[in-house]
Amino acid sequence: MLTVTIGVEHPDAVVAWLVYPNPAHDKLNVLFETVRAESCRIELTDLQGRIVQEHEAKLSGGQNKEVVNLSACAKGFYLLHIEAGSFSKTAKVAVE
Repeated sequence: MLTVTIGVEHPDAVVAWLVYPNPAHDKLNVLFETVRAESCRIELTDLQGRIVQEHEAKLSGGQNKEVVNLSACAKGFYLLHIEAGSFSKTAKVAVE
């Protein structure tokens, strides 16, 4: 019997992500599952596209957690943009 194992390289370093709680009050947690180390850019904008907050993070392979401080944000809706290598996602976030 011949067994062949084929490895598939995932093009994105980030394979899963979760943003919680939503709606949020003073902080927003962003969880990442990554297959390799990657630099990550996290940007919070208002609905008019103005940058409210931004920072860079270094993700390691495996599970990662970043916390976005919302204490200076007014109540309302925002867009959370995340970029890590070729991975790019946006989530709508409510701040109460």
